[in-house]
Amino acid sequence: MTGAESMRHRMAFINPYTLYKRVCDGTGKPIVSIYSPDKPYKVFSRTHWESDAWDAMQFGRAYDFSKTFAEQWDELNVAVPHIALWNGDTNNADYSHDVSKITDSYMVFDAMDVGESLYINAANDLVSCVDVTAIAQGEMLYECVMVDNGYKSFWCSFCKTIAECDFCYNCRNVKNCFGCVNVVNGQYLWFNQQLSKEEYERRRQAFWAQPNFMELAQAEVRKLMLSLPHKYADIMQCEDCTGHHLFNSSHATDCFESGELEHCLHCHDCRKADHAAYAGNLIVGPSYMYECQNIVGGATASAFCFLCADGLANAYYSTECYGCEYIFGCVGLKRKKYCIFNRQYTQEEYEALLPKIIAHMTETGEWGRFLPAYVSAFGYNESAAVDYFPLGEAQANELGCNWSDFTQPIPRVEKLITRDLHGQMPRARGMGDELVNWAIECAETGRPFQIMPMELAFYRAHDLPIPVVHPRQRLRQRLMQKNRRQLFDRTCTACGTHLKTTFAETRPERIVCEACYLQAQAA
Repeated sequence: MTGAESMRHRMAFINPYTLYKRVCDGTGKPIVSIYSPDKPYKVFSRTHWESDAWDAMQFGRAYDFSKTFAEQWDELNVAVPHIALWNGDTNNADYSHDVSKITDSYMVFDAMDVGESLYINAANDLVSCVDVTAIAQGEMLYECVMVDNGYKSFWCSFCKTIAECDFCYNCRNVKNCFGCVNVVNGQYLWFNQQLSKEEYERRRQAFWAQPNFMELAQAEVRKLMLSLPHKYADIMQCEDCTGHHLFNSSHATDCFESGELEHCLHCHDCRKADHAAYAGNLIVGPSYMYECQNIVGGATASAFCFLCADGLANAYYSTECYGCEYIFGCVGLKRKKYCIFNRQYTQEEYEALLPKIIAHMTETGEWGRFLPAYVSAFGYNESAAVDYFPLGEAQANELGCNWSDFTQPIPRVEKLITRDLHGQMPRARGMGDELVNWAIECAETGRPFQIMPMELAFYRAHDLPIPVVHPRQRLRQRLMQKNRRQLFDRTCTACGTHLKTTFAETRPERIVCEACYLQAQAA
């Protein structure tokens, strides 16, 4: 597989955003889960899953050499109860997944240290933010993508250290800027034009008062973006690296949105990893990892594992295991050692049996590959893969992937604001509190959605329009602002230097090397 194909395959095993209401199979109480109620899997609330009320070892079984490994692994995965949500240390944030230290928030995913925020993914250290993706340190941000250290800014992307900015792209150390591109160290700029404080505030107030200010601003920014050169890649303080959005790394090849990597290949969304290949979302010190996905906490010398944590070591083909080492084909274990298919062995027994299993898997063509897509607990359309590698049902099935046909219940509301009425909706400040009891028909998908009370208060505080697109579709739109995680061979349009870039040749942007970009910035 190529790096992109491996990424897509592993992502098909992860459901990052889609939540369902169902019943805990351990307590019978209602819960929120990443597993839809029509699936055959047993699901426990986090509290029950982590308790001593059950033991995943009770589902252990001997390896059957008359069956394929994948067939047996799938049977074990169906039998062992799964954790409903990965959400540690949360308060009033039930609708959050893959998070830690979240308070008074709603629909937060892959995040840490977030408070009073809604519709967040891939973020840390946020307060009072709505609809943001890939943010490190932010307060009062709205519809922002890949912003580091942002304050009270709206519709900004790929920026660092910004305050009170709107519709800015690739700006750094700026304040009070509107519609700016590639600006460094600026204030009171209007579409890259310097203004006085008074003139800037006058223009912003007048522009913001227009009913269609958002569409007008985005169109103007797009024109400005196409008129200016774009640096081939965002690679900061790196040595011998290729990819995009990399920092403080060395000898990282074809890696994306990662930092502090050493000797890594085809990795994405990783932090402090060394000697990892074909892996994603490895966090906090993993080393010597191969074909692993969503592993947290000092893992080492493991392959083909996903959704594991707390010091995984010498593990293969395992999932939802905590603090385990020398395990093979296990599900849901906690601090176990020398286990195969959740069955305990002595060290001698383990070391004698494992080579025989590997030989059998080699004969069946399974060894050295990630699990086949059909054993994923999720449909392709509810997995992480669908946003980065969009496919229809037929295309997904051709790759061996599942597809979810489960339909979420439509929320019961007093009134529905249909698509033909969207143009008549006033700004948030003109809407009454009863709006939270209505539903809005999504302008793109037709699926109704509701505005949360905290969300309405945020829109009113910042004089923002009420969104008319479903939150899931808004997330998809933000993810689409990122380039594909694939490198293309290009040449600098200014000097002809060979480049490895995520900007495909079909893209309209003018791509330049770092030297030519800096020269253009200084001009």
